[in-house]
Amino acid sequence: MAGRKKKILMLTAWASRRNGGIFESLRRQCRALVDDGRFEVEVLAARDRHFEADLPRWEGVPVRGLPHRGPEFLGFAPGLLKAMLESGADLLHLQGLWGTHSWAAHRWKRATGRPLVLSPHSHLNPAGLAHRAAFKRLINAAYQESLLRSCGALHAVSDEEARGIRAFGLTQPLFRIPYGIDPAPGPAPRRAGGEKILLFLGRINPLKGLEPLLRGWARARPGGRDWRLVVAGWEDAPGYLKRLKRQAQGLGLEGSVSFQGPKFGDEKDRLLRRSRAFILPSVTEGLPVSLLEALTWRLPVLATPACNLPEAFQAGAGIPLAPGAAGVAEGLSRLFALGPAALDGMGRRGAALARDRFDWRRIAARWARVYAWQLGQGRRPEFVSQPGSRRGGGRGWS
Repeated sequence: MAGRKKKILMLTAWASRRNGGIFESLRRQCRALVDDGRFEVEVLAARDRHFEADLPRWEGVPVRGLPHRGPEFLGFAPGLLKAMLESGADLLHLQGLWGTHSWAAHRWKRATGRPLVLSPHSHLNPAGLAHRAAFKRLINAAYQESLLRSCGALHAVSDEEARGIRAFGLTQPLFRIPYGIDPAPGPAPRRAGGEKILLFLGRINPLKGLEPLLRGWARARPGGRDWRLVVAGWEDAPGYLKRLKRQAQGLGLEGSVSFQGPKFGDEKDRLLRRSRAFILPSVTEGLPVSLLEALTWRLPVLATPACNLPEAFQAGAGIPLAPGAAGVAEGLSRLFALGPAALDGMGRRGAALARDRFDWRRIAARWARVYAWQLGQGRRPEFVSQPGSRRGGGRGWS
């Protein structure tokens, strides 16, 4: 491309661990795009209590955090729109919906007329729409309907998310690019015998299927006396962690289940290195970054269909879980019956899958093609669908 590099502005609610998997995915995407070299990249977000601590994890990607006001879930940063307009961005890539950053994206689009690409990050899925549904209907009527219609292209991380986007009534060009993952640091873990850790790592939220997990663990536990369940993550629903601890106590699981709080950076890596398998019995997901991380650490994965990673089971890298406690118990029983060689084989196949299908360098190259197309500097990529037809004639709220 001749002349100056075009600038991509990544707009996200939070540029820290507060944003969960979006943070992990976006920082890797930006790092890969910087390495690719075709575009200038900048990240803009509201500043939260974790911003300074997590800033080094962006590894030199330009990130601006603006002071926020009011309830944290809104992420309201009064100077956001002004900063966007002054950024000189040629294209805006909006990450997620329903916060005030999406209002700023709406105003930026109206003011500049420049290309806008949207990654909903499962925020248009039925389960996501049902959460604070009345608030979201109000936001949609106020400005988000107009914002959604103004997007030049829509991004889904899975076929399931793509179907949800279409069911919501959006007809623009749609493409699927999965999240990517970095290789696990250091040599491959050597996991000896003795007690085995089954790890859950993620938000402590009802949508993660933690209550069925505990009930399923109680059912299957007699067949896995050498296994221990570790639940690690940050509480995303007030009072929910206490509820889970009471449930575990009522089921008599104090000796086999531990709740270890949030884990980040080296602390998270150490826990993944010590673990023997990974479980995610979610009710709804986009494409869980934690599941991809588990694959890179050579951990067999147990996950529900809602996790949208059928490739793991097709590759022989894990055990599928039917939803609910009975499905979890059945999957755990299969896990407990596996010997060391079978567990190691699953882990190797999972690491190969992550390397072959979810490497960030390949994924960044696909993103570069999308941006070039939206900026009028390239043809529509073959993986982008033609504009679709509205199906169902209405919104996707259940």
